[in-house]
Amino acid sequence: MDFDKTFSKIEPSAKRGLERIYNEYVEGRKKFGKFKSEYEAYGVILEELNEFWHLVQNHDKEWAGPDNMKSEIQAVGAMAVAYLVEIANMEIEIALTGVYRKYDFKRDKKEKFNSPHEAYAMILEQTDKFWHMVKWEVDTKTDSIPKINRMIEIGALTMKFIIEM
Repeated sequence: MDFDKTFSKIEPSAKRGLERIYNEYVEGRKKFGKFKSEYEAYGVILEELNEFWHLVQNHDKEWAGPDNMKSEIQAVGAMAVAYLVEIANMEIEIALTGVYRKYDFKRDKKEKFNSPHEAYAMILEQTDKFWHMVKWEVDTKTDSIPKINRMIEIGALTMKFIIEM
């Protein structure tokens, strides 16, 4: 996919945020391969979210600054995109467009994060909602829309953090 061509018309800061998620997705797939199950996707997303939370808890330490938080949160967004592409069988362009549109909707409503703690809580809430669907065996093939919506929401929230915090 030619990222610059595909997303040439979006506002520059939004494009940079989405591109960070996309680049992390591409690098992660090269390193670790594709997800094999929803359980694996959930586990990896939760691991990345926990790494972000560790930085949030230690925000007063030099090593836990905003740049490192953004790097960790972009991994969460990238894994949400990986779910959309690898488990929900979306084209990468469609997955990223969904994340961008959801972010853009939130931006239009002028909903800003008050703190990294709030960002963590909101992303964790969406991750938990996804997990409950997986745990109760909501079939991805027949009832994929709620799970897809959770992953798009996670991607949009991570994009929002990268751009606005």
